[in-house]
Amino acid sequence: MEQVIELFTLAYSAPEDYGQPISHWTARELADEITKKEIIERISSVMLEDY
Repeated sequence: MEQVIELFTLAYSAPEDYGQPISHWTARELADEITKKEIIERISSVMLEDY
């Protein structure tokens, strides 16, 4: 459950808060940041597109 909360917290945060030079997350960029932050070991951007 904690991973889900962290995932949504990241998804609803501004990418600039994480050093990303973009204004909105794409599924690919979000997946990359999730694995970089080790929230989830591996996640597909396709999975994130549904949310």
